[in-house]
Amino acid sequence: MRTDGRQPAGAPPPPAAPPERGLDDATLVVRAREGDVHAFSELAERHQAALFRLALRMVGNSDDAEDALQDSLLDMWRRLDRFRGDSAFTTWAYRIVTNRCLDLLRRRRTTVPVEEVEERLASPTSTEHTAEVDAGLVALRAALLTLPDEQRACFVLRELEGLGYTAIAEIAGTSETAVRGRIHRARTTLAGVMRSWR
Repeated sequence: MRTDGRQPAGAPPPPAAPPERGLDDATLVVRAREGDVHAFSELAERHQAALFRLALRMVGNSDDAEDALQDSLLDMWRRLDRFRGDSAFTTWAYRIVTNRCLDLLRRRRTTVPVEEVEERLASPTSTEHTAEVDAGLVALRAALLTLPDEQRACFVLRELEGLGYTAIAEIAGTSETAVRGRIHRARTTLAGVMRSWR
């Protein structure tokens, strides 16, 4: 085996990385608009973990989150010609996923039954501390699901995804003032629900 970084004579060349890997999002978007499926696949692969995490936090379960993500990716492919590039591709993608999740939540319109939350809270775990932490997380997830959809979207984008108010306003299709108000109301509600877990 050579240590100078050169291939031995007659050895096949190392597999080349797909050319899309080194390109920025804006270039990939241009190529994808021109029909380059590989460019769009790279965009999807590059951002799918963050988009899935957003969907999961919005809808509360992995099956619905996976469905929302797949539908969102199809929407992105179909609507790519409408992406003007005024914002980052990620902001546009977050908006599509957020809207898809809000549609799903509106159709579902169910809340977590109190009995289910109590059952989760009472489930045995290995240690008392772990049980307390797990129960607190379950209570927080359940409390998130009780927030109005628009508040939950803004709260998740700000507190769990770390986005700024301007980006959230663009994703939510509203003003920064409205975003701040929704996040404030969500925090107030969650603080009341979680008071017993302090």
